[in-house]
Amino acid sequence: MSRTFKLGIVIPDANTTMEPELPVWIPTKLELRTVRVKRPGGMLRREDLPAELERVAQAGADLAGFGPDLVVMGCTAAGFLAGPDGDAQFCERLSHTSGAPVVSAAGSMVKILREKKVSRVALVSPYGPLVNNALREFLARTGFTITRFEGFEVASIKELLALRAQDVADRARRAVTDDSQALFVACSQLPTYGALEQLERETQRPAWSSVRAVAWNACQTLGASFGDTQ
Repeated sequence: MSRTFKLGIVIPDANTTMEPELPVWIPTKLELRTVRVKRPGGMLRREDLPAELERVAQAGADLAGFGPDLVVMGCTAAGFLAGPDGDAQFCERLSHTSGAPVVSAAGSMVKILREKKVSRVALVSPYGPLVNNALREFLARTGFTITRFEGFEVASIKELLALRAQDVADRARRAVTDDSQALFVACSQLPTYGALEQLERETQRPAWSSVRAVAWNACQTLGASFGDTQ
């Protein structure tokens, strides 16, 4: 009988995508527990990071009684704004308070691109200029070149939540260029399940999203096999 893994998910309170999409990417039995991080100011800024770190740490403490085998840090923009070292700090703090290993959306992006030996990536992002610039810097500092950047540049949570999978797919097609080795959709809110396989066929390149990368990284960490179920 296969084991059931306990998976904790920490996401912004407005996120509507990671909780339903993540389990369908992971082909093993899961028991889920989600803690939503409330952000009083809406869209995240760098000056909000100390308070965000405390909120994420408290989310980990709220998960501790669940006894998770793994916790997902799905606050993607926080990881980009904090940078690679700051994202690692978020994960360390969350691991300490939850008592479980942690994978982050930002860290999973880097890990899967390295695993696939990608150095030049086409990128899709919904964020505004502040987070987009942090995302560019994050990828540059971790050794990647962005071949083309396609952004929605949303100005509010409402605009972010209005984006649909078709919107993402249309923008992703524009992002891929001849020198792109892969496509990455960088936000755990953007819906992509059901669209990535079609994008891979059309572009003849691997297509990944934050949620799919987290699912792959979670399987690696748990020792479970990862198999696409699209």
